[in-house]
Amino acid sequence: MKLIKYLMIIFFFVSFLSCTEKKELPELPFSESNIIGSFKIQEINEKITTTVVTSGIEVEVAKTKSRADTFEVEFILNNDNTYTVSGAYRKINTVTPTGKSSETSATIITITDSGIFSVDETENKVTFSSQTKAFLEGTYLVTDFSEQRFALQKDEVTVQDQITAISDIEISFVRQ
Repeated sequence: MKLIKYLMIIFFFVSFLSCTEKKELPELPFSESNIIGSFKIQEINEKITTTVVTSGIEVEVAKTKSRADTFEVEFILNNDNTYTVSGAYRKINTVTPTGKSSETSATIITITDSGIFSVDETENKVTFSSQTKAFLEGTYLVTDFSEQRFALQKDEVTVQDQITAISDIEISFVRQ
């Protein structure tokens, strides 16, 4: 009988704790004024598929997956629509040629860049125009946006001679 009373007390205690309200951060609308600030990079991931056209047939020749870590990069979006980025991070590339074993290499990337940006609030996009094209260049979709963080994503196709590279890059930032 004591066991049943003991279990009932535990049940009510756990039920009471599970009913407490969870505090959620207020949703912040994506806008030019809300994106202004100083950020650290949290994550960079990139996937690239490389194809070549031979005898009129497109053939995949390699897949590359890149991820970055060990960020010491400061990214500042100013209210005059300029930005600066400076610092270093480690980029790990894994290249898998079709039909072969993958090869992994790591590189330290040092960046110092600046430029201008514009915000398209209706399309949830940010366009960067860089002086050196060293880090951000072109239009990115804002896939996540809150008071503390935002994430960008960009798909890009580049063609040079008979070689096509299809890339997908995702970058996450955390407000300082």
